[in-house]
Amino acid sequence: MGSIYLYPEYQGKGIGSALLQQGIKNLDGVKEIYINVEKDNQIGKTFYEAKGFEIVKEFDDEFDGHILKTVRMALKI
Repeated sequence: MGSIYLYPEYQGKGIGSALLQQGIKNLDGVKEIYINVEKDNQIGKTFYEAKGFEIVKEFDDEFDGHILKTVRMALKI
């Protein structure tokens, strides 16, 4: 799974949580999951923190010619 994006009107209804849980359920032999979130994306960071992810690194990420401040988050499963 690369990312989870939902239109604002669908956020807070459990859809993102269900997608993440299903993705984790389908993993076999994985002990840790890493995701990257823009540092200023408070909604995204809060979502992943509520699922048990923790920030493990901050870095600059080049995306389509732009530098994004990014945090890497990890979840041990």
